[in-house]
Amino acid sequence: MDGQPVSTVMGSLPQRDMGSFRIHTLPNYWLHLSSDHGVSSRLTPAGPGHTLARVDWIVDRDAEEGRDYTLDKLLPLWSRTSDQDWQLCERNQQGVLSAVYQPGRLSQRKEAGLDRFIQWYIGCMKKGVEREKHDAATK
Repeated sequence: MDGQPVSTVMGSLPQRDMGSFRIHTLPNYWLHLSSDHGVSSRLTPAGPGHTLARVDWIVDRDAEEGRDYTLDKLLPLWSRTSDQDWQLCERNQQGVLSAVYQPGRLSQRKEAGLDRFIQWYIGCMKKGVEREKHDAATK
């Protein structure tokens, strides 16, 4: 929250000031690592209009709570960020469910990863339908 480290340096990193490392596996997983901690977030569909969200904080395997980090310094930034993300998702879902909602195009600048996921998913569904047709024709 104040720009200061929240724990000891993780692993064998040679220095604290190393920037950050991010991995996004769209549409439902991302990992954000700094030298002193990481945050892993996973969203799992749980039915129409429902999603399970899991957020895990990561520190060095030898870091000891109370000595090397405290939860009151580790958790707030990403808890606040996650809460804001969930609110945006809930509001977006309300908009999609609105009677006046009209689907539009995805932003190639901001949503290219989501578009790739959708195209992959559609391809998988088409292959499944083709396989079912093939199996039905050979019976």
